[in-house]
Amino acid sequence: MISPVVVYPEPQTAAVDALRAGLVGRESTYTTGVKFIPQPPPTASSTPLIRIAVDSNRPQDRVITRALLRVTVWHLGESLAHDLGQLCHGLMLAHSGDSIAACYEESGPIPGFDPEPEMHFSTFTVRAVLRGRAI
Repeated sequence: MISPVVVYPEPQTAAVDALRAGLVGRESTYTTGVKFIPQPPPTASSTPLIRIAVDSNRPQDRVITRALLRVTVWHLGESLAHDLGQLCHGLMLAHSGDSIAACYEESGPIPGFDPEPEMHFSTFTVRAVLRGRAI
C-alpha cells in the first residue's frame, strides 16, 4: 500500500490569511489601512504595518507540522501599536481554520520603539499547528 503524499501550507501565508480574515469588519483607529509587509519598514508609515516571520518550521508527523511565528506590528503611536498587537495576538490564539488548526502562546505582546522608521511596535510569537493535506 502506498502512503499518500502530505503537503503543508506555507506558515507565513497561512498566518497572513488568518489575520486578514480576523481583521475584516474590525475598523477602528488602530486597524484602519493595515498593510502586511515582507520586511521591516525602512521609513515611517502613516498606516499600520504587520510583518509575520517564520522563526522555525518543523514537521511533527504525517498530519501536522508546527511553526514558530513572530508577528510584529508597527504604528505611529505607542497605544495604537499596543492595541493592534493585542488584537492580532488574540486573533491568532483564537484562530482555527483549514491551514492553521490552532495557535499557542509563546511570548508577548511586547512593546517597543523602532528608531529606524521612527515607529512604535508590538511583537509576539505563537506556535502554529499547520494541517497537512493529502494529495
